[in-house]
Amino acid sequence: MSSLVAELALCLVLARVAVYSTCLVADSRVVFNEIHYHPAETLDRHEFIEFYNAGDSVSDVSDWRIQGGVSFQFPDGSQIEAGGYLVVASDPEVMWQDFDVAAAGPFDGRLSNGGETVRLVDRDGLIVDTVSYRPGFPWPTAAAGGDSSMELTHPDLDNALGSSWRSSGFGGNLSLIQSMQRLEEGIEEEWR
Repeated sequence: MSSLVAELALCLVLARVAVYSTCLVADSRVVFNEIHYHPAETLDRHEFIEFYNAGDSVSDVSDWRIQGGVSFQFPDGSQIEAGGYLVVASDPEVMWQDFDVAAAGPFDGRLSNGGETVRLVDRDGLIVDTVSYRPGFPWPTAAAGGDSSMELTHPDLDNALGSSWRSSGFGGNLSLIQSMQRLEEGIEEEWR
């Protein structure tokens, strides 16, 4: 919801300074939940974006698009269950082989190690969610080349703020996917 408020606020600012722009924002609870933009040099094919459906019902994401440094269009029939996750990867086969995680993709392009803006846009061209991440404080520093991803700490937080994100994994060294595997093996994750 805070992303929706931020987008609407931007529209009001633009209108106030007489900049004519169409700012359309979708009513959806699908958010950017995790971004792995700067994996270790030998793991470039581990780039991924994870989405979370914070809504109470299934979200049909057919024909939605990721825009920014990477691009991807979700195929027909793509859905995210309420409270569910969907990963889009640069190399879905590698995600499956290395982490046992089914991912959509591949997306075109690469996520910028220097930061950028990525958007999730619905089939009508309405902005569902936007993140403009950067590789340094206040954004999670371990995500900038430490082979950690960055994850949103709560879906209701403003994901435009670096303080709403944290480095994933144990001590910032493992991705969320690796952390999930450890949890499945019965290894408790410590608070980060």
